[in-house]
Amino acid sequence: VIEGISNLEGGLKIIGENLDFSEIKIQILGADAVGRLVIVEVSDREEESVFFKVVDHFDWIFNHTEEIRKKFTGFNIDVSLSPRVIIIMPGFSQALVRYISYLSRLDLKLYSYRVIDHGGPQNVKFELISFASQRKFIKDLEERTVDELLDYIEIPAVRILCQKAMSEIKRLFPQVKVVTSNGYLSFKSNDNELFGLYPQRNFFWFNSSRSTWHGFYINSLSGLEKINEELKSSQR
Repeated sequence: VIEGISNLEGGLKIIGENLDFSEIKIQILGADAVGRLVIVEVSDREEESVFFKVVDHFDWIFNHTEEIRKKFTGFNIDVSLSPRVIIIMPGFSQALVRYISYLSRLDLKLYSYRVIDHGGPQNVKFELISFASQRKFIKDLEERTVDELLDYIEIPAVRILCQKAMSEIKRLFPQVKVVTSNGYLSFKSNDNELFGLYPQRNFFWFNSSRSTWHGFYINSLSGLEKINEELKSSQR
């Protein structure tokens, strides 16, 4: 997997393998083209336990992104983006794929309860458990505005280019809506993502594929022209 990682995803770089962080040991940790941490778990057989392991790894990595960025300074890690997970196995049963997809779609709420007994009839009090109230996963739960994401770009000229790219997408694809909940500008139509704009400090990344990283860095007018060509091609 490590030798062929460039075939898996363009721009994905390996930070290290079998990284021991004392609390957890990550099989493969990488960073993608926009600086997002990527947890890669490989198994030589299909086993459901791998999924539970990566959830544990995701939780630890999410809450230690700044620590990881300081330790691995050569990978331009963006701590504003939550990690991604890639699971590689010889095969996936339909049941396992369903189980994993359920978790990404469930409107899941957690409640704790306690019984209140004042000597008379007992009452039960429910309390909604929120990750945000525990100061965990707060980056994903906080909805960023479009302006907040654009302000992440520190170079004014590049920020203007990103705004122009947004305007062109809306002009050519008037049916799209802009979703910011995942930490980037996602342009969706009927819940399908058509394009993505990922603001960075000195550039932004334009992605034109729903399933793979297919796009390019933009920090000049020539890059904006490439976006326009890609948009017109997609429109056709």
